[in-house]
Amino acid sequence: MTSGVGEEHAWFTSRFVLSLTPCARLLQFADMTNEEFSAQYLGYKPLDPSLKKATPFRYANSKAPDTMDWRDAGAVSEVKDQGGCGSCWSFSATGAMEGIYAIAHGEQAGKRRTTFSEQQLVDCDSYDGGCGGGNMDTAFQYVIDNGGIDSEKARTMRMLYTNRMRLPLSVLFCSVVLKSVAFG
Repeated sequence: MTSGVGEEHAWFTSRFVLSLTPCARLLQFADMTNEEFSAQYLGYKPLDPSLKKATPFRYANSKAPDTMDWRDAGAVSEVKDQGGCGSCWSFSATGAMEGIYAIAHGEQAGKRRTTFSEQQLVDCDSYDGGCGGGNMDTAFQYVIDNGGIDSEKARTMRMLYTNRMRLPLSVLFCSVVLKSVAFG
């Protein structure tokens, strides 16, 4: 008699979860093979060497403190979940941009921070492959070429407006009408 996946999961969970300490838990990846996990969540695509631009580090001679906790400076965003999309590159890029934006604009730790739209990068960044992987360097280039990136809030409002007006997604989806932040 062969056991179904549901029965195997129930057997494993009944024996494993009961023995865990209160601070440990079974994650959503526990029943995935390395190959399944890699195919679904590891979307990094190395940057084509011909696209790299060598620029000098402009802060090479700056004096930095011996230690710095960027959480205290409000430069670290909350943990986000890319779900089943191989878009780690977009989360990496927006996390970096959110941090520098918080530092540059004096956003304080513990207060509502400006968050940028990973979904815009996944949908509109033609340099990268959406859920099929990408690179944060080319995501930065998309934001520069696009003239900015939407905040998560502005992106949600844009999508609601597009749906309510029954417009094709291509009309407003990737335009810069509501861009929130310009980098360059």
